[in-house]
Amino acid sequence: MRIVSMVPSATEILCSLGLAKDIVGISHDCDYPTEILNRPQLTGTTLGSDLTSNEIDQKVRASAASGHSLYVIQTELFESLHPDLVITQQQCNVCAVDRDHTVCALESVNLDTNWLSLAATGFSGLYKDILDVGSATRRKPQAEKLVAE
Repeated sequence: MRIVSMVPSATEILCSLGLAKDIVGISHDCDYPTEILNRPQLTGTTLGSDLTSNEIDQKVRASAASGHSLYVIQTELFESLHPDLVITQQQCNVCAVDRDHTVCALESVNLDTNWLSLAATGFSGLYKDILDVGSATRRKPQAEKLVAE
């Protein structure tokens, strides 16, 4: 299976389920575990690393007001990886690349791929996300064991 993880929590769940070798692309925020750091990064942020907290707040507010994303997706790279599964999130369009932005990118390159959107806002949601990732990757027993632990 060829998996793209657009959110750090998905990357960590995938690796906990023994799927690190199946991850073919990650977001710019995915930084753990170290074994995935050599994967192509499909995203970037429009926020500069030298901004003050106030400047970040202003840019986030402007982005929300305009409807433009704070993130960019490298669609050509996305297409070249031919993922079978893309995992994104729907909790926050400020914290990470969101589901809608990801789906639009997939549609723009006509990728016929499955996608899963994580939605946890607490522990029960996290457990559901782990089980959903397990089901989507045919690792349901491993996901159930992880949740039980």
